[in-house]
Amino acid sequence: FELKYVIVGHNTALQEAFEALIRIAANHTDSLFETVYRNMAQDVTETVKELFTDISLYILGSDVTVEGAITRFLDSLFPVVYSRVINPGIARLSEEYIECLRMTRQDVNPFGQYSKQLVTELSKSLQASRLLSMALNLGVEVINTTEHVTFTKECSKALVRMQYCSHCHGLTLIR
Repeated sequence: FELKYVIVGHNTALQEAFEALIRIAANHTDSLFETVYRNMAQDVTETVKELFTDISLYILGSDVTVEGAITRFLDSLFPVVYSRVINPGIARLSEEYIECLRMTRQDVNPFGQYSKQLVTELSKSLQASRLLSMALNLGVEVINTTEHVTFTKECSKALVRMQYCSHCHGLTLIR
């Protein structure tokens, strides 16, 4: 009973911390575009928002992958980079042309090794967060499942022995 609330409290605090960190990272990314790539900032706001939404969903355990999130981000970013940096003379790209740029982005590889490096580093960082969040959720689920279980007399005795077992508490020299 008490353990459940401790786990739920830690899980809530952890998720709030993740959300705060994701908001900070999204704001820093937006600021980067506004200061360094001012001419693209407005065009990538929604793309940045989608990236960090995907990252948040990944941490919460959804089927989103980090690689998929980064791929979608870079696929959406490339047409903007192309029209604002690589070929700034083009007034407006047609939807067909934008889609063509998205489809060819992986073949053209305009971001070089950085796209793979970003996937690798972000995956390592976020995997630990995801696993911790999923473990805490599983802990709550296990407690909820076993909360109303009635133990047999034999099982109760075994639990009491385990509770007071010196070996179970790491005191291996005590019998």
